[in-house]
Amino acid sequence: MSENKKKKKKAGTTAKPMNPMAKLALQRIKLVEEENARIKAIQEEEERKIKEEEDREAAKLKIIEDEKEKKRKSKQDKIQAQKIAGTYKTKTEKERIKKNKEKLELLIKGGNVINNVKKSTEIIIEKSLVDNNLRSPILCIMGHVDTGKTKLLDTIRDSNVQEGEAGGITQQIGATFIPRESLIIKSKFTGIKIPGVLTIDTPGHEAFANLRSRGSSLCDVAIVVIDIVHGLEQQTIQSINMLVESDIKFVFALNKIDRLYGWTTVKNRSIKESLDENQISIGEFYNRLQDITTQIMTLGLNAKLFWDNDSTEDTISICPISAKTGEGVCDLLSYTINLCQDIKFREELKCIIMEKTITEGIGASIDAILIDGTLKKGDEISFQTSSGIMKTTIRNLLTPPPNKESRVKSEYIHHESVKGSIGVKIVGYDLDKAIVGSHIVFGNQEIEMKVETKFKLQDNGVTVFASTQGALEALLQFLQNECKPPIPVYEVYLGNIMKKHVSKMIINKTDKKEFSSVLAFNVDIDEEANDLAKKEGIQIFLAEIIYHLFDQFKKYREDMINQRKSTFRSKVVFPCSLQILEKNVYNKKNPLIFGVKVQDGNIHLGTPIIVGENKLVIGRVTGIQLNNKEVEVGKKGTDVCIKVETENTGITYGRQFDHKNSLYSAISRDSINILKEHFRDEITKDDAQLLMKIKGILGVN
Repeated sequence: MSENKKKKKKAGTTAKPMNPMAKLALQRIKLVEEENARIKAIQEEEERKIKEEEDREAAKLKIIEDEKEKKRKSKQDKIQAQKIAGTYKTKTEKERIKKNKEKLELLIKGGNVINNVKKSTEIIIEKSLVDNNLRSPILCIMGHVDTGKTKLLDTIRDSNVQEGEAGGITQQIGATFIPRESLIIKSKFTGIKIPGVLTIDTPGHEAFANLRSRGSSLCDVAIVVIDIVHGLEQQTIQSINMLVESDIKFVFALNKIDRLYGWTTVKNRSIKESLDENQISIGEFYNRLQDITTQIMTLGLNAKLFWDNDSTEDTISICPISAKTGEGVCDLLSYTINLCQDIKFREELKCIIMEKTITEGIGASIDAILIDGTLKKGDEISFQTSSGIMKTTIRNLLTPPPNKESRVKSEYIHHESVKGSIGVKIVGYDLDKAIVGSHIVFGNQEIEMKVETKFKLQDNGVTVFASTQGALEALLQFLQNECKPPIPVYEVYLGNIMKKHVSKMIINKTDKKEFSSVLAFNVDIDEEANDLAKKEGIQIFLAEIIYHLFDQFKKYREDMINQRKSTFRSKVVFPCSLQILEKNVYNKKNPLIFGVKVQDGNIHLGTPIIVGENKLVIGRVTGIQLNNKEVEVGKKGTDVCIKVETENTGITYGRQFDHKNSLYSAISRDSINILKEHFRDEITKDDAQLLMKIKGILGVN
């Protein structure tokens, strides 16, 4: 067989078609495999769905279990905190409290609380619990301005004093008596033995350090309010130091917790419940708490959250609150009250004058804190004045209603007698002469003397008015110590501005217009006084915020000073010493033009120049150039070119003077007086020394 035939035979063998039966079998196998794969995928999908459902059910069960555990732990923590604070109550006690609360609320809705205090007390107070030998503790609220001190008190007494204050800032000391029944409602603490609490609200502004000191000196316990966002601030630290020095118990109220990110508010609930329900905010809360406790430690003090504090003797408790929403306020109140439930009432009189005021319809009176003892209408009392001890008879004893701030105008309650502790307005002859901060005693008893704060009054200065003694002290402190430069004060008054005051200012009018001014804080002006002041050009500044007075007067004072400077600018001569630059003499005759080095002082346009060696006045500076540019002043250490015009045409550089001579500004006694009177703020210490040197060279007295 040929080779070609072999190849054809082989090719024909490989191209033989597949057996139809085999092909069918392969197709069936492929279909079976595809079906098995589809069934497997369906089974896997079903298994996945079943597992997902099981996981969801397990997650739901876990959430339910976690919630139960959270509630159980929260309840245990709450019970533990109540036990620590002494506020834990059994189920029977809670039911009795609830019934008493419902009775009180019905009483409040149905009539005047003030006139039914005795009746409401009988309904609520358990006779076995109240101790008649205890007095109301004095609670002082302290802290930096705008931390929420007054807002906290407003929440406790259901008032809105803070909204009525100028700029929302407390600027007077105020007292409020909060009776026991109100404390029970707000604190949710029925174990209160005391008849109530006398709260003192102090200003936080730096100028009112005197009022903070006055308030802290007589309190039994204090709350220092801290802004959780800003931490410890200047007046917070000052308040803490006052309390530590006086060895007074106090609690930190960590306010504005509602400002934490994501915080959800439920008004007036316990702070533990609020924190448990605000898990999104809890991280930020503990971070800020850590920062603040670290700041407190720098003052040498330890502080912890009140439910973690098991060493109250050496660690101060912190209670987070929101004065705005009321959250945590019940905890703060109950904890604070529990610190001062054992203060015994004493018959021995202890009464301190807090303020002197002028009250419409009453006249001059004093606001006092009666700590111990009893005062009666008609009692003869003694008090300290700047000229010695004086006596008077009590004509009236007035108090604001319970839960009402003493600063807020309201219908006073008239009393035949009052018992400590309480804030009381005492009316009697000559009480306007009393020294604020001093004691009141009966008749001929010895009195604890207080050194009166003497105001630094000056012959040339403004006249100051304020509504109260404390405000006057604060205003004087601000004007004379805080203001830069200080504002001198000529006269001070309490009460409104009357025509007689303006008439006295006219008689004593000063040569400086800004000192013919009145700075009046929180008072009114009589119409006749206002008309007379306008006629005589006496400027009256009225403000309800203390530093607004300073801002108004500062601008007015600057305007008056600038007016006088403009008037005397052409006559003033500033001290300077010059050295002629030999290679920079451009014109040797009038006008003289040459370069100088300013050795000391500054050379001003218009300055008369004198030769030190022969006291020859060569002329007045009419031009100054620095780097070929016109300037008004050549400063010390610079090289400038000056043009000097002289009235004596015979004066020539190289004849009467040259570069070997020292040149000075030609001062005189009149120019020195103008400089000191109107341009003192533009003179440096070096300028003053140079002035003395030139006076010696020129022989000026």
